[in-house]
Amino acid sequence: TVEKFRALAFIASNPEWSENGAPLMRNGWYCAQMIADFDSADPAELSCSAREEIYVSGDAVAPFGWQMVARASDPSKTGLVPSSYVLSEDFFVDANCDFDGQGVGDLPFRTGDRLLVRPGALVAQGWWLAKLGSRRG
Repeated sequence: TVEKFRALAFIASNPEWSENGAPLMRNGWYCAQMIADFDSADPAELSCSAREEIYVSGDAVAPFGWQMVARASDPSKTGLVPSSYVLSEDFFVDANCDFDGQGVGDLPFRTGDRLLVRPGALVAQGWWLAKLGSRRG
């Protein structure tokens, strides 16, 4: 029915937010987990196992649909994996400047605000979905 579809669409577009985010790691890396086995087919890729803990680079430029990762067990082992295989963990960052927003959907914040970031929720390069109190954007 239409009501069930609307309820499912709301749940899909408004996922629950954890209040227990991890800290952002040094140099823009954050924690994640592989959700399925991935066998590399290219030297630039990294084979990983389902449920393997990995670190994702929030700064590395990667082809669309791919992410640069490192093994949590051996961070010297890096490579590309498909974004669809990665379940990223929410993390906290402290704002080091003010941001007033540039358009609808932006989340304004002030220096020192503690933002809970959901990496990978937006496909736009350089933008992340974040929550501050009850607001998100």
